[in-house]
Amino acid sequence: MAESENQTPNNIVTPVALAKELGIKPQLVFNWVRNNKVPSERCVCGHIYLLRDQLTDFLAARDERAAEKEARIAAELAGEEADEDESVAV
Repeated sequence: MAESENQTPNNIVTPVALAKELGIKPQLVFNWVRNNKVPSERCVCGHIYLLRDQLTDFLAARDERAAEKEARIAAELAGEEADEDESVAV
């Protein structure tokens, strides 16, 4: 068998490999698959694999939500610091 037949295309990723790339627990990726949040395929043997092309929208939305959450938290913390400064000045 040639080496190219043993290699998987760069477009295909397993849930565990994706979790490692994203720095999250593999169980979270399996939960996304189970809850149909990300499109996935199964081999004849039952292994799950994901196509990177189909993940781009989901991951972009996930990153956007995370950025919005961080911005909200930063705004809240800035508001609390301003309140503390006003109470000290009085």
